[in-house]
Amino acid sequence: MGVDYREARMGMAEANFAAGDFSRAVVDHVATCTPVRMTVQSDNIAGVHIPNFKLKDMDDIGDGALLGLSMGGQSIQQARDKFTKFLKILITIATL
Repeated sequence: MGVDYREARMGMAEANFAAGDFSRAVVDHVATCTPVRMTVQSDNIAGVHIPNFKLKDMDDIGDGALLGLSMGGQSIQQARDKFTKFLKILITIATL
């Protein structure tokens, strides 16, 4: 998990270097809609309720709404992919 987090943060730094500060555009876009959804179910194992987290609709993340025509758009997409991978690992660990 630590290695994937470091890669995700490095991808974010690369995207900021290539595309400039795009954080305001991301916040404005996410405020209206986000394709990431998580469901929480509870499994009963020997009388103990254990939460079971699952991500849904992760395939819709690559919509490209924030991507530009320059190299910055590719860097943003790569950072998004790295954070998506990290999010899946985090949800898997939380389920354990």
